[in-house]
Amino acid sequence: SSLPNEAVCEKEKPGVT
Repeated sequence: SSLPNEAVCEKEKPGVT
């Protein structure tokens, strides 16, 4: 994903901090 790790945390990987 081209999104930053913070965005991926809530977008693609919910629950992952």
